Amino acid sequence: MGLFDRFKNRKQEEPVQLPASLKAVYLIGGGSGGYSGDLIITEQVIYFLPRKDMVDDKIIREAGLWGGVVGGTLGLASGTVPLTYRERSEAESEPKEPDITGSCAEVQEKLDSYIEQLKSLRRGGRFSSSLPLPMRFHLSEMKNLSCSRGDLKTGRLVFNGAYEQHEFVANQFEPLQAALVEGGFIG
Repeated sequence: MGLFDRFKNRKQEEPVQLPASLKAVYLIGGGSGGYSGDLIITEQVIYFLPRKDMVDDKIIREAGLWGGVVGGTLGLASGTVPLTYRERSEAESEPKEPDITGSCAEVQEKLDSYIEQLKSLRRGGRFSSSLPLPMRFHLSEMKNLSCSRGDLKTGRLVFNGAYEQHEFVANQFEPLQAALVEGGFIG
């Protein structure tokens, strides 16, 4: 079998269906250390739903995440995260997170409504958390967007938002890149 025969017989990967949900994605920086959560990619809109607050940014720096290098000893490629986190304690007082099945427009509607409910609860003083609200980024608000491969098959998404730079590290590069292409974020 020659070199090019391997490419001919290579199984074509299925295209990514939007909305795409990537689990155990890390939002790095923002002066707060960072968060672990879900990155949901729809047509022209990306959502980040923070799940865990990374309490010791020193551990993150030593692990190399600040530099975009993910160490294999952390188990990030397998989806496990053996770092120490502070869990959200007010989970019972939050509205139920929406189901993210359906078309992109349906999922966007559900997530936008969920974010508004959380905002109103925080304004009313009935709900507070060390975690930020879920984040919504529209393509028109993103500048200098880039998607690159990290170590151990990780993917890195970086862009400038309205007020600051956002950097996400995902466990797998290919699903991240494919979803970004499908959503119209990169070509």
